[in-house]
Amino acid sequence: MITDNSFVEKDFPWKYKESVGSFFLPEVYKNLTNILYSDAVKDWKVYNDDGSDPAYPQGQVIMIDDEAREQATGFLRDFYDWLWTDELESKITEVTGIEYNDYSKLWHLDYPGFDQAWHNDVDAYPNMRLTTFQVYMAQDDSKKDSGVILANEIDNDDDYTQGQAQVEYKPNHAWAFTADQSTWHAVKPIDFYRPSLLMRNYT
Repeated sequence: MITDNSFVEKDFPWKYKESVGSFFLPEVYKNLTNILYSDAVKDWKVYNDDGSDPAYPQGQVIMIDDEAREQATGFLRDFYDWLWTDELESKITEVTGIEYNDYSKLWHLDYPGFDQAWHNDVDAYPNMRLTTFQVYMAQDDSKKDSGVILANEIDNDDDYTQGQAQVEYKPNHAWAFTADQSTWHAVKPIDFYRPSLLMRNYT
């Protein structure tokens, strides 16, 4: 399912890692994006469409849980079955240094009008150590400037000009980080559909 790709560590404005090449094998990525950019997603159960989750108030999360796995068919079922194997966990542990043994798997489906103000992932989960591994599911490079922006301190939650670096939103591109008080990140308002795959480990 995945390539033998490497990751590079970056330390500005805080430590995170980015994939050097494609994360998924080309055929796997093609199959996934064919599904994600089809009407099939309209039938997927939204996890938080009532705004009850402070981390995802806009209701853009599709949990990949046992129920979703059982309902999936074709390639999507094969992919969901693979998510429950050791291959992905081993790769994420290799990249992050964190043993992924208590984590959630989800699709992050951002629609036109979506944005995410500055947050550090610590305030929303104050009693946990949160590590995030995300794979962008872009169709091409045309929206790469919509990737997450990063800063080590902020003065205004809604001022996106405070960004000091960016992880570009481009096809099959993965990145990862473990949250602390300085890991501020945000997504500027978008005017297009922007899916990604997210794995979050809680310790």
